[in-house]
Amino acid sequence: MTASTSPLPIWPTLRNVLAVCGVHWRRGVLYAMAPVVIMFAMDFIAVMSDVNIVSDQWWMVVVSFAGVVLFAPLAVTWYRLVVFGDDEHARRPLFTMGNAEWWVIAINFRIALVLLAAGAAIAAIMMLISAVATLLPETAGKIVVWGSLVPLGFAAFVLLTRLSVAAASVAAGRPMTLRQAYDITEGYAVKLTVVHIVLAALAGAISGLGATLVDAVGTLLDYTPESEAVVWQLVISTTTTMLSVFYLLFAATLFGLVFRKIRSGTLGPSPLADVIAPAEQTAREMNQAMAYLEKIRAEGSKETVADFRALFDRYGGGFPVPADAKLEPIEAGGRPAEWIGAPDSDPTRVILYFHGGGFAVGGLVSHRRVAYDIAKAAAARVLVLDYRLAPEHPFPAAIEDGVAAYAWLLDQGLTSDRIVFAGDSAGGNLVIAVMLAARERNLPRPAAGVCLSPWIDLACDDETYETNKSVDPIGNRESLGNAAKTYLAGTDPKAPLASPVHADLNGLPPLLIQVGSHEVLLGDSIHLANVAQAAGVEVEFEIWPGMIHVWHMLADILTDGRTATARIGAFMRSAMGADGKP
Repeated sequence: MTASTSPLPIWPTLRNVLAVCGVHWRRGVLYAMAPVVIMFAMDFIAVMSDVNIVSDQWWMVVVSFAGVVLFAPLAVTWYRLVVFGDDEHARRPLFTMGNAEWWVIAINFRIALVLLAAGAAIAAIMMLISAVATLLPETAGKIVVWGSLVPLGFAAFVLLTRLSVAAASVAAGRPMTLRQAYDITEGYAVKLTVVHIVLAALAGAISGLGATLVDAVGTLLDYTPESEAVVWQLVISTTTTMLSVFYLLFAATLFGLVFRKIRSGTLGPSPLADVIAPAEQTAREMNQAMAYLEKIRAEGSKETVADFRALFDRYGGGFPVPADAKLEPIEAGGRPAEWIGAPDSDPTRVILYFHGGGFAVGGLVSHRRVAYDIAKAAAARVLVLDYRLAPEHPFPAAIEDGVAAYAWLLDQGLTSDRIVFAGDSAGGNLVIAVMLAARERNLPRPAAGVCLSPWIDLACDDETYETNKSVDPIGNRESLGNAAKTYLAGTDPKAPLASPVHADLNGLPPLLIQVGSHEVLLGDSIHLANVAQAAGVEVEFEIWPGMIHVWHMLADILTDGRTATARIGAFMRSAMGADGKP
């Protein structure tokens, strides 16, 4: 994890935070109503039970803990809105406590422990400074004390701000440790803290105004000193709760934007805002894509493996390659394969492509067009490998074929730094698995790897199988689970080469991972990005709003299919040292 060095302007960042909150404030306040009402009810019951909620430390601990738990779903949902956009945010079940919510709670408690330790250290330093100040004249002593307190307090705020970026990373599914969060915000520390302080002051002013209004209403009532004390405690409760809401919205927006900027280099509305099609256009095109899917399904059968393979070939083969495509059947490493190139493809730059299809279907026909599109975008030749399929040839036959094909490419005189592995779905799994198997055989690592909607964990237990099941028209837990059993044939689904997220990925080349926000396999891509990054692998990770499984195969229909393929080409050209070439 390297420290960030790109600039973070103060006022544009502040404007972006307020703009996001301004657009979505109704949603934020609406979502906050449940925890706010619960916390107010807790305080009301406590006050009615003669608990002084202002001074009772035991009660303050209880409420603080409850607040962290109650606001966790709101925090996760809001972070995801900021990082991924409104589409991703709107589909997430709010009032649930999933893995992300519990991790946000855990990371917040870790931050609290660090701040307690820092606070104790600051208190000790201030005691020492105060002791020294008593030896000075009164005015000079005050100057020394306050002159020390301000920078120490600012340092504590810097620590809180930098560590809090970890909470955004957890909610966004890219968890980092507190140390990683601290390191990666090195270049942003002071400016990020200044914005944070301004936002905290603004949140305090808003909540203070609300409390004043509540207190003003209370003064219109005729209450006894005892009831006045009760009302005042509830005013404090209201102030604290409102401060929590506004601070949460402001601070979470700031941390989410900065986390996204670290990841994608932009503070704008979406990490892919400069390239993705407008939502209305995407909706129209997606309707066409769904009509195409239904047409293919109506034309074929899935009763037998042969039927399913024919159906899948019809799906991908429905988009023929242009007349200028250069196709050459060949045998690579003992398996049928096909060279696919465009007119400007450089023969010295090669993409070894592993097709998708659940390890049981797919091949040269189904993936000829998507391979051509990538060849054209990358100005390279694509070798599509017709690896052995299950159930006739279960795990690890496909991996063995992939390693043999890679060794064959090297034997042809190609250098590893001019070879990129790429694959979609099950082929995305093979991209990583073949790299690992090639590493075991001491073959040089390729220049890079590209995983499109990878099916990387054959245990099929990620939460997005549930959260995305209503919007994914292609995959589901049952169908993928059956395909996994067929391919594994009794092998443990957590075996490193079967599900590479359970392998040591240290030393792998740079990876580009693209996934659609509507895929049940979204969690697999997030998991792969996390594991690879933790192993020190350079990762470019993109979640495309509204896209479905391997939308690149529908590039004739979907603008985002063509745009995503163009980004793949740019990544590959860079990896193979061909920047600037067509």
